[in-house]
Amino acid sequence: MKYNLLQMALPYIKNLIPGIGGLLTEGAMILLYRFNRIAELTADRAGLLACQNIDVITTKFIKQSGYPVSYYDTINTAEFAKQYNDFQEINEKAFTKLVNTLTMLHATHPWTVNRAKEINSWYASGEYDEILSRRIKLIGK
Repeated sequence: MKYNLLQMALPYIKNLIPGIGGLLTEGAMILLYRFNRIAELTADRAGLLACQNIDVITTKFIKQSGYPVSYYDTINTAEFAKQYNDFQEINEKAFTKLVNTLTMLHATHPWTVNRAKEINSWYASGEYDEILSRRIKLIGK
């Protein structure tokens, strides 16, 4: 919460110090935006731990990315996985990576396709299952 408050205060600080204020606050703003994007990924993990269904989370990202409501009954999470993997391959090219980095400097949320890729990668890594198994062990005591 304190990082969010700092992020909200920095534009005012920038205006209080004409000229150099922008230089002083811009770097901090970029770091705080990055922190917010990482915090979103953490929140996605918490959401998966709460609902315990990777298909529900992936479907949420499909809907959030602008999938037409009239086609909700045809959602295919496997096809979406192909798309976010293709997106990741495109992002590996130097120019595209640079453009994406510049467009994301002031973004408060990661792209939905990246969020879907990250949560599915985390799920597949086994860390999700490890956390759930620890919870089950604690309940069993």
